[in-house]
Amino acid sequence: MSIDDALAYMKRMREDPAFRTQVQALHDGDDQDAAWAFVKEQGYEFNFSEFLQAQQEDMESLTLATPQ
Repeated sequence: MSIDDALAYMKRMREDPAFRTQVQALHDGDDQDAAWAFVKEQGYEFNFSEFLQAQQEDMESLTLATPQ
């Protein structure tokens, strides 16, 4: 499990509409285990804590990259 995988997952969610649609459809259902299993099948290994850490890093990098 890794923060790097969580960052890669977030990037793919932003850039790949078909992938985003699949993940969102699974999360909209009642089976969250199926949603996490799909993410894992796609090669992403991270837990919720790592996802939150990656989200923080991602927000910080976006803030630093935004021109003032």
